[in-house]
Order: sequence, then C-alpha cells, then structure tokens
Amino acid sequence: METGENRHKACIDAEPITSTTRVRAREGSAHMSKADERLKSWGDFMRAVHEAKRGNYRSAREIVERVRARSGDAAVAMQRRELWRVIQAGKAK
Repeated sequence: METGENRHKACIDAEPITSTTRVRAREGSAHMSKADERLKSWGDFMRAVHEAKRGNYRSAREIVERVRARSGDAAVAMQRRELWRVIQAGKAK
C-alpha cells in the first residue's frame, strides 16, 4: 500500500490532464468509455451535417460507410435518413 507521500509524488509526476491528453487517450485507446464514444460520435455526426450544409458530403459518406461495416444495410438506411433530415432542417421548403 502506498503512503500518502508516495501517492502525492505519483500525482505530481503524472502528465497533467488537458484537452490534448483526453483527445490522445480517446484516439489511441481501444477501450473508450461509452460516454466518450457517444460524445465523439455526436461530434462527428454534427460536423458531417455542418459540412454537408456547405455542400461537402464526404464526412457524411464516411459515417454511412462506418455504419455499413458495423451494422449492415438496414442501419445504413436509417443513418442516411437521419443525416438528411438534420441537413435539411431549417431550410425553406
């Protein structure tokens, strides 16, 4: 068991947690927490929506292909509908 002094020294020697260490941990770790995974997925989704509203559909296509690889064609259809619905939101009909 560590004494209080040794535990404190280990905390001082550790790399401080910053946004870049969180990103590095997120990208390099195969075991992302569910909350981090959802946050990253939502960020990717919204980034794809914003880019698609500007005419760049590349990110949206990448998301669709990831869904196809992970979940199959039925999930792809749902993902496409959801992306398109959010992309079209706020536009005049």
